[in-house]
Amino acid sequence: MSLDDLARAHAELSQRVNSLYADRAALILDARAEGHTWQQIADVLGMTPHGAIKASKMTTAD
Repeated sequence: MSLDDLARAHAELSQRVNSLYADRAALILDARAEGHTWQQIADVLGMTPHGAIKASKMTTAD
């Protein structure tokens, strides 16, 4: 594998990871819109309510 191949693969993976973060944020916001509490969402995701709130705002891995 060349360094160019590595760079392309890394860029593709980064884009996919960022897409997953955005998808998770949208799902969390959908759950909130349906009336679920931050605690309920956090319990399902295995995180704290603060973590769920933070995750709901993440659209990238940065």
